[in-house]
Amino acid sequence: MPETTCPSCGAPFKYDEDYAQLVVCPYCNNSIAVVDKSLKVDQKLAPLTKVPTRLEIGKTLVHNNVEYAIMGVARYEYGDGFWDEWHLLNTSNNQVAFYTEDEGDYILFHEKKILPAAEAPSAPIGQTFSLGEQTISLREKGQAKLSGMMGQIANQFPPMTPFTYVDGVIGQHMVIVSYLQDRVILATGTPVRYTDVTIK
Repeated sequence: MPETTCPSCGAPFKYDEDYAQLVVCPYCNNSIAVVDKSLKVDQKLAPLTKVPTRLEIGKTLVHNNVEYAIMGVARYEYGDGFWDEWHLLNTSNNQVAFYTEDEGDYILFHEKKILPAAEAPSAPIGQTFSLGEQTISLREKGQAKLSGMMGQIANQFPPMTPFTYVDGVIGQHMVIVSYLQDRVILATGTPVRYTDVTIK
């Protein structure tokens, strides 16, 4: 990874220019947007409050004999608390993945699609709604915001800006749909058991 300097404080740090869309400077805690491989200061974030977890930036997550480098973590606050989204890089094919931890539920997201901006569904919990060609069974809907992060992440959510999220199901897969002002992000994943994942 190339070494660069923070455009805010001038401190040196490294990031993966092919992976990162947002980076946090480890010295001044400013979030830095990566746009066309150029760095732009976004805003200062409060340091993340540590919670019990075995995951750690710089280590490797292993699931089904596939290894993922742990690149960073993003914390999203919502009405009842928060969830942590660990940003991963599949070391065999350089594909982006995500691993979420929320109240004992663990999901490995292996696919992300960027879709045109759209209105969040008005369907009640338990009903279905359409997104493009997909039919999604709605499990939860609410407002969230990116409240903090460490390392580098492969999403460009504006920090501290509320957005609507939907948790749902497509067949055997779990999905999170994030409705931003200029786009919709559809992440598809699979629930995993705590014991199916190892960290090294």
